[in-house]
Parts: sequence; structure tokens; C-alpha cells
Amino acid sequence: MTAEAVMIRAPHDRGPVVEGKRKDIQALRAVAVVAVVLYHLWPGVMRGGFVGVDIFFVISGFLITTHLIGAPPARPADLARFWSRRVLRLLPAVVVVVLATVGAALLWMSPGQWERMAHEALSSTFYVENWRLIADTTDYLDAHRAPSPFQHFWSLSVEEQYYVGWPLLIGLLVVVARRWVTFAGLALVVAGSLVYSVLLTGERPDVAYFSTFTRIWELGIGSLLAVAYPVVRRALARAGARVAVLYAGAAAILASLLFIDASAPFPGATALVPTLGAAAVIAAGDPDHRLNPRWLVRARPVQFVGDVSYSMYLWHWPLIVMTPYVLGHGRRLPESVAIVVVSVVAAWLSTRFVENPVRRARFLAQHSGRILLGGVALSLVVVAAAAGVSARVAHEVEQSQERVDAALGSRSGCVGAAALDPRHHCPSDPELVTTPAFAKADITNGILGCLNWPPFKTTPISCELGKKQAPERKIALFGNSHAGQWVEALQRIARKHGWRVDTFVVGVCASTDVRRDIDTSTGTSSEECQRLQHSIVQRIAQGGYDGAILATMDRDPKATPQMYAGVLDQIATTTPVLVIRDTPAPMDQNNEPPDCVAAHEDDLDACGAPPEQWIGPDPLAAAARERGSDDVRVIDLNRFVCSKRCSAVVGGVIVFSDFNHLSKTFSRTLVPYLEPAVEKLVSPSSR
Repeated sequence: MTAEAVMIRAPHDRGPVVEGKRKDIQALRAVAVVAVVLYHLWPGVMRGGFVGVDIFFVISGFLITTHLIGAPPARPADLARFWSRRVLRLLPAVVVVVLATVGAALLWMSPGQWERMAHEALSSTFYVENWRLIADTTDYLDAHRAPSPFQHFWSLSVEEQYYVGWPLLIGLLVVVARRWVTFAGLALVVAGSLVYSVLLTGERPDVAYFSTFTRIWELGIGSLLAVAYPVVRRALARAGARVAVLYAGAAAILASLLFIDASAPFPGATALVPTLGAAAVIAAGDPDHRLNPRWLVRARPVQFVGDVSYSMYLWHWPLIVMTPYVLGHGRRLPESVAIVVVSVVAAWLSTRFVENPVRRARFLAQHSGRILLGGVALSLVVVAAAAGVSARVAHEVEQSQERVDAALGSRSGCVGAAALDPRHHCPSDPELVTTPAFAKADITNGILGCLNWPPFKTTPISCELGKKQAPERKIALFGNSHAGQWVEALQRIARKHGWRVDTFVVGVCASTDVRRDIDTSTGTSSEECQRLQHSIVQRIAQGGYDGAILATMDRDPKATPQMYAGVLDQIATTTPVLVIRDTPAPMDQNNEPPDCVAAHEDDLDACGAPPEQWIGPDPLAAAARERGSDDVRVIDLNRFVCSKRCSAVVGGVIVFSDFNHLSKTFSRTLVPYLEPAVEKLVSPSSR
């Protein structure tokens, strides 16, 4: 995607060197970036547009390897020169886009999102965004959040990591071996990466999509073509053969754009179609044949887009993500068209006034040390900006925590859930106690530290809360993350009474004993879920617990109370059960309550909704009620969030930390209303 034009050798090993950009490759770049932009704006129109990134990978692998085998790095100075050129070519535009995006986030995004933006700005600048995204896929909360304006840096990160390691490999192979040995060595790397990509795509497609190790083979396809280029060109000496290969490659790319979609296992073997298609187009070159669409390839608009493709890729995604924040509503057709225009203009400005001047600066020419120091300086600008943002957020969170502690310690009876207690007479519009930035970080530890999340371990992860040694009572907490959101409240109750609460909180899987279809992007099978749930139920039933608390969120239309009846039967045989009816959930990932509150502090009612929109069905609670027995009870605390209308702020406390989980502070304010039910659960009369 980002490789600059390099010296391309003629068809023979020792032929003349042709300088300049290959117009056919510039046209291929144009196709790739247009495909990506159209896919991001209109995924229904360009279903496979995301393969544009794979086309870029092949182009970069070909151009960079062509350069490296023409001038293989034999000394540390050669490596420094190569890496400094990469810095000179790529980093200035990245820093401009990153700083502009951080500035836009500070202006238009909720303060609760600032720290995440600061972290992703650093990940993007230092080209590790793909690994950050992989970490997010294994983090329950981040895995469900809306995309950030830095997410597209994942592909640039893969390429930069390739640029770090590939010269070392090429230098070793070219210096000590002949061309065919170099080809064989690279082929082994490509084959290994491809096999790993196929295997991981089947097991963990969310990780495989962003991993460097599952993508290296795509750049390697271009590298293999570069090494074999003289042989390939001799084999395609006839213009007719070259034009046939050209059309075959173009057909593969077109088929990828039209027929591969987000449901396909990708990258894996599916990515062979666009990558081999791109390699075929590059191998064919610009044949002197009447069927070669040279007029289209060399058209000025096509070449222009190819020339600015790098910057266009950098700018388009932040514009797409930020537009709803700026306008206050989702994108419509006029806004989407405007994004295309602004992306092109911003790309031209970046190329004209940032990339080209820096690359052509005389004082940097042939001075690797200056370039690398300049790169460090530019990176430090981003570090300083990110550190400033993080410090500001940390200060705000600290101040908000002080207000929370003071408010809850005042015993005013009007903080959080108590404000909707009819026994109290509380103002309808109290001052905010928790800020949006605080609410984003106000996450129950049960969700963060005690969650079983794919890939599952053989033994379920469990946290012990309260009195760990010789507790008066033992309680098991079981369910998905909506059970985890009660950890703060239960921990306070347990400490007060000298009890212990063991958590069994599971992400992804439903808390049933029947096979259920699940989100396969995590790579977890329904069978794995069943095994884990069965082991937890057995552990609770045989664990000598005085009570079990169950809570789950299950908005699947196919879910029925009968699916949960078996779990209740097994546990209730030995242990009394309390089911906490599932809590309301806004479920809008693009307008989470803390963000909405930040945008509507003067009109908090705009962040609420009718109960029927936020309160979903709860088949677990329904199953418990259908039993009609004293060994399984249900408590419903939703009246403290929804009366005539559900609220994002109750008693000055922001109710949710994200789009569906209660904030830790609000959970804390529910203790007085949950505690009596838990006391009754573990009382001897319940056994």
C-alpha cells in the first residue's frame, strides 16, 4: 500500500534499469483504494471492497522486494538507509492525520472516549495498531465498542512490521545464496504464513484478520513475484500471453470485489483470489497489445488517484467515523459523497504539501541519521499529545471519584438508585455526580478481571469476593457479563456479612445447558460453550454453596425459558437460587449513554427511552417464574432505571458504563435493594 516507486528491472536479469512509476501499478493502487473507500461507505454496493487492502499488500511486497534484491542490505548502514527512507516516505503524513484526528476527537467526541483515542493514536504512530485491535477482540468490553477513527491503521502496521523484518531476511538470502535459493527461502515463509492463516481463520477469525503472521504471505506473494520477475517476463514474452494474464488477474480481482463478502472466512485461503489476481496484473505489466486497456490505465484521473492513494487511505476512515459526531446524526448519501470529495482533496493536499516536500528535502537526502531523528521527533509530538489527553482524563476521573465518595458518604438518600425510591423526596434533575469520562472507566471488576473469555481454559476462571477464609456463607454468581455487572454490589454485601462470593462469569456463551448458535468470530464453538457451562453448573451444584445468584442477558429471539429450565433444575436440586432479572440496555454502540450525556448535559431526557426499547426479554427469569417454587426466586430492580421512562442518569449517576452494562457506581447504589433478597437467599429457611 505504501511502497514508493522503485527501480524496476527489465525482463532480463542484467537488463537496463527503468526509472519511474509503473503506470499499471499506479492504476492498480487506484482500484485498491477506491474499493476500500466504497466498501467503507457503501458496503452493500461493494461487498468485497475490503480486499483492496490485500491488493495493496501484494503491491508493497513486489516493489519493496524488487528494491531489496536490486540493492540487498549487506551492512547495518544499508539497513539504516532503507528504514530511514521508509520513515521519510510514510511517517510525516501519518503524524498529520493522527494529530488532526486527535484534535477532532477532542472537539466532537465525548470525553469518555478521549483516553481510548490517545492510546490508539500511539498505537497507530508506532505501527502496532493491528496488535492493539487483536487485544481488543479478546477484551469483552472493547470487542463490542464502535470502531475508532484509527482502526484502519492496522494494515499500515502490518506493512511496517514487514518492512522491519523483510530486509533482514532478503539481505541474508541474497548475500549468501543464488536467486533460486532466495525464492525457495521466501516460498517457505509464504507457505508457512498461508497455512497458519488458513488454520487461524478457522479457529479465531477475529484474530486472524489483523495478525501480522496471517498476512505476511500476502506481501510474500508480491515478493516471490519480484524474485521470479525475470523468469516470469521471459515466460510471458509474447504480448498475447501477457494480455491474457492481465485479464485473468483483473477477473480475479473483480470477482473478489463482487462476490467475497464479510461472511467469508477471511483472510485464509479466500484471500488467494485477490492476491493472486493482483500478482497476475503486476506480472502482465503494460503489454503492447490492442486488447490492453492502456487508455484506461493511463487516464489522468486514474493515475491521480493512484498517486494520492496512500494519503487517501489515511484520511478517508477518520472522516467516515467522525462525520456523525460532527453532524449529530448518521451519514446520509450527501454526507457520504462529501466524504469522498474531502478525502480526495485532503489526500492531494497531504501529498502536495507534506509527503513530497519532505521526501525531496535536500537536507535529508542521504542522511539516514537525520531522517531517523526526525522520525523520532515527529513521533514524540504524538506521544506528547496523547500524554496530555490521558493526563486530562485521569484528572477528571480522579475528581469525579472524589465527588462520588463524598455524595455516597453524605447519606442524602438521593444519589443513584435511591433517587427513584418513592420513600425519598429527591429533585428530578440533580447535578451530575459522575462525568462521562468517569462513567466510561466506571467498569465493574467482574467484567474485567473475572470473565471467562475465548479461548476458554480447561478450568473456569473464578474470583473470590468478600471473606475468603472461613466465610459465614458461600454464594456462587453465574451468568454472562450481565452477571458480572453485579460484582461491585455483591462484593460490598459479602464484606459486610462475612460471606464469600465465587464468580463464574462467561462471555459469548449463553447460560444454558442446550446447544446454541453463537458468534463464530471469537472462534469458540457451541460445543465448547456447552462443556464450559456444564462444568460450571456441576461445580455449583456440588460445591456446597448456600445460594446461587444467576443473571444473564439473552436478546436472541430464538431463546426460550425451556432452554434455561435444565440449568435451574440442576442447581436448585442442592442450592437455592436467586435470579436477577436482566437490566435495561440501550444497545446503541454508536451512542453509548456516557457519550450521549456529554452531548446533552442540558437535556438528559434526550438520552432516555421508553421502557419497551431498553428492557428486553429475559428467558432465564421467565424460566424461574414458571417453576413457581421457593427454591428459585426472582428479583427485578429495573424500577430503579425505568419508571415511566428509562433514564441514562439516575440520581446524578450515569447508569451505564457502555451501551449495555451498569456502571460500577450505579451498581453500588443498588446494594440496599439487592441485599435483602441475598440475605433471604442464604438464610437457613431457604435451604
